[in-house]
Amino acid sequence: MRHLCEFFAGLGAHAMAGTVGPHQLWKAGLYGGIALAQNVSSEAEVDAMMAKAEAAGAKILKSAAKTVWGGYDGYFADEDGHVWEVAFNPFWPLDDDGRINLPD
Repeated sequence: MRHLCEFFAGLGAHAMAGTVGPHQLWKAGLYGGIALAQNVSSEAEVDAMMAKAEAAGAKILKSAAKTVWGGYDGYFADEDGHVWEVAFNPFWPLDDDGRINLPD
């Protein structure tokens, strides 16, 4: 698997979760100050990582699905309450080392 890990500060990142609003996360005690985003190289890898997280005890906040911007993502909270996005972005291809190859 190839991965890119990003850190988003602030509640605005949670609004990208679609049905999961920032106030819902805050009230549920599922907001730890930042959201972590992990990019992978396919929709199938998003599904696999979401399933692995759930099997390890994570709470699924938003099941993986197509996004309005053309990607595919899902959100979960780990057992410590940290919110994670797992995403495939077809506009950000990853190289063999998992680094983003942004177009010029």
